Amino acid sequence: MRSPDTSRPEFVAPPPSAHDTLDAQGLVNTDLVQGVFAARDLEWETELLTRLSEQEQRFREFTRRKFQADPHGVLGLAVRMVQAIDADAACHAERATLIRANLPATRTAAAPFLRQAEALPKPPPPRTVLGFTVSTPRVEPVVRSSAAALVRELPTVIESYLLLLGNGFATGHAAAKWVETSSVFTRQLTKLTRHITDAG
Repeated sequence: MRSPDTSRPEFVAPPPSAHDTLDAQGLVNTDLVQGVFAARDLEWETELLTRLSEQEQRFREFTRRKFQADPHGVLGLAVRMVQAIDADAACHAERATLIRANLPATRTAAAPFLRQAEALPKPPPPRTVLGFTVSTPRVEPVVRSSAAALVRELPTVIESYLLLLGNGFATGHAAAKWVETSSVFTRQLTKLTRHITDAG
């Protein structure tokens, strides 16, 4: 699995102030610097875990029955998950040079997923009589198959954004910890998307 580039710690603006990092003699205190970095990493981790929790709530809506009945709806949910995490990345692009620098490439990698999802033929609306649904259009097998293939791509797209956001940490230790945390989420998402799209 790719991991954030931790060879050169990238950090948020503003940098630690003199008040934060100087000791009583006016010299840079490395313990204070490390403490500032640790505090900011903890703040960033808390922010990312909140976003990850929101993503978990979204993917809990995935069910096999729902996919078989409405593959377009489930694919639409997958698209919204990508759009939400992209918005988060854009919002925090100024946090670190590596987030800002790699966001365009991450978006380029996600573009085929979004483009193909948008191009998937939409079903006609359900037939209604006096406001009641009397029949729903049949989903063609080829359309369901295409939707299933796209839904199974979702974990890879989400993972690329999670790794991108991991570059907002100041220290390699915090970044590595985030890789472990986010990988648990993507593994669960992979297992779930494969389960719900399994025609068997």
